[in-house]
Amino acid sequence: MTQLRHIPSKLAASGAAVAILFAAIAAPLTAAPATQSAVDEVALYATSAPSANAIAASTSTLTDAEIQDILFMREEEKLARDVYMTLADVWGTPIFTNIASAESMHMTSIETLITRYGLDDPVDENPVGVFVNPTLQTMYDDLVATGSRSLIEALEVGALIEEVDIKDLIDSIAETEASDVLRVWEQLLSGSQNHLKAFTSQLAAQDIVYVPTVLDAATYDQMLSEAGQSNGARGNETGDDEGRQGGRGDRDDEGRQGGRGHGRNG
Repeated sequence: MTQLRHIPSKLAASGAAVAILFAAIAAPLTAAPATQSAVDEVALYATSAPSANAIAASTSTLTDAEIQDILFMREEEKLARDVYMTLADVWGTPIFTNIASAESMHMTSIETLITRYGLDDPVDENPVGVFVNPTLQTMYDDLVATGSRSLIEALEVGALIEEVDIKDLIDSIAETEASDVLRVWEQLLSGSQNHLKAFTSQLAAQDIVYVPTVLDAATYDQMLSEAGQSNGARGNETGDDEGRQGGRGDRDDEGRQGGRGHGRNG
């Protein structure tokens, strides 16, 4: 399992606050409004529908590594959802509300695996912002503090979270031979690719070039180039509403898996 090393390595204490050290330029206090073309692009890449087909159960017996991946990813998806829900309250920007809804669907997909294999759910009834994993708890607190400083930093936090999800999913994909688990990880990866594209498109609309800090440049470029491919023209399905909102990340095709290297505990 990975050691949650990537995001913590991007955090540095500054007085009582903890800030993420982004490679991009310093953020302004407020963000300029996005252009309509940027809003439309965000809608395309932030939204996708979950697969209509139930994931068939695998006949495999899960390994310890597969079990730990399932349990960790359940809380990591909660981290993404909870950060986005909190930042939506701070900024009132639809991209956070919509992608938070998608993360809720990701959580449900993993919960299906937890139920199927009789595992203990680490999320249980925990409210927003509460985590069993102490490192995820610290990450949540730090990411919310950073994202609350400016809208630009909030969007950068979103992109960083999606990078971490992608890396952790890629690692998880490499570790499983269970067909049902693999299908879930692939769905989540596709969704994370779309979300990464949505956040970076919003930053581009503010003339901010997002610089990846978790994925290497080649993987980052590949993830962006593949975003939306599994969804076809689905961005038009809910069309006008999503275009107005600026990016609906809710229903993710839950995509392809990215890479688990980052955020996991041991």
